[in-house]
Amino acid sequence: QNPSNYGWTSSYSILSEIGTLQLEFAYLSDLTGDPVFRNKVAVIRQHLKNLTKPNGLYPNWVHTQTGVFGPLSSSM
Repeated sequence: QNPSNYGWTSSYSILSEIGTLQLEFAYLSDLTGDPVFRNKVAVIRQHLKNLTKPNGLYPNWVHTQTGVFGPLSSSM
């Protein structure tokens, strides 16, 4: 189990949380003028884009260790 996540997540992160962090890092690059933050999250965005999406939709969960989408059910 990933110690940075709550126990109920089973080492998964909610996709919307990842999206929020991408926005914040991109804005940090805007504020500082340093593209390094935007470039880091661009790698994550590209990884998610390349994953197979069930029925063409992004699932809610991403595994923090493997980077693959998690269970489709809302109950873990």
